[in-house]
Amino acid sequence: AHEGVRETVNYICDRRRSIAEIAAEFPRVDFSLVSHDHDEVWRTYEQRLGPASEFTKNRESAELHVVAERGRAFLHWLRSRPEKNVIVSTHSAFLRCFLNWGQPRQPPPPQPGERQQGWTQAEGWPGSVPFAPPQELDQRPPSARDVAVVRYAGEKPADLEQFMRRDYANCELRSFLVAFGHQKPE
Repeated sequence: AHEGVRETVNYICDRRRSIAEIAAEFPRVDFSLVSHDHDEVWRTYEQRLGPASEFTKNRESAELHVVAERGRAFLHWLRSRPEKNVIVSTHSAFLRCFLNWGQPRQPPPPQPGERQQGWTQAEGWPGSVPFAPPQELDQRPPSARDVAVVRYAGEKPADLEQFMRRDYANCELRSFLVAFGHQKPE
């Protein structure tokens, strides 16, 4: 288990249960990389913004660069692993940020019948434009937030990018390959 690929942390339903409780339910999962039994990310947002009953707006989705940084940290960790083949399972809201963050073009519009996944230009979904979250949340310089997490490559990178960056359908499963190249992280 790795906290880097968890769902975005916005509402009470995004707060994770204690590791002790989850580990009892999933005894074959290694939780040794999760440093806190309680949800430290949720606790940090509650300390800054108050409990969910008082602050009902987006938390982490108002600071999507934080989600992008989690994704980068996870990829750095993954790259250092000795395994050659790894399967990662995560949530669509996390992937939406991870696959779209800092890209040079806007995310593709929803297909007919597709629902928009909660982020629109009016609400601050960055796509490729500079993202200016509410001042109460974000104190980081813009340059740190604008760097893309992934680079699309392959035979038809524009087609891949178009597919991977669009909104997810309900219960949709998408698979993709991450290639790190020949260098190991320092």
